[in-house]
Amino acid sequence: MRPWTPWQDWVNVALGAYLALAPLWTAGAPAGWFVTLGILAIAAGLWAAGTVSTRAAEWTQIVIGVVVFLAPWLGGFAAAAGAAWTAWIIGIALVVFAAAGMMMNNPEGRTTDAPARG
Repeated sequence: MRPWTPWQDWVNVALGAYLALAPLWTAGAPAGWFVTLGILAIAAGLWAAGTVSTRAAEWTQIVIGVVVFLAPWLGGFAAAAGAAWTAWIIGIALVVFAAAGMMMNNPEGRTTDAPARG
């Protein structure tokens, strides 16, 4: 794949933007958590889109997705249903799309520096 073409990374950029802006319309959403994690998701998505050959970018997106999913408990806003569900859904989606991007970039599961087996 060529840089800037993987749609999964662009979906993660959009999810990051949604998360960063979610405090504007989500009751109980902690702006600090959502804006920070949203910006990190945007940055990781752009990194992954621009460097399709690196697994580090995809793994970074996965880690950010896991942190977003855990944020309601880590940040103490699990009782705010709207904010918690937003974090859980976006966290899962970030992980799923990053994993899908990783598989598309490397469908045989080998590292990009390893030679293809014939």
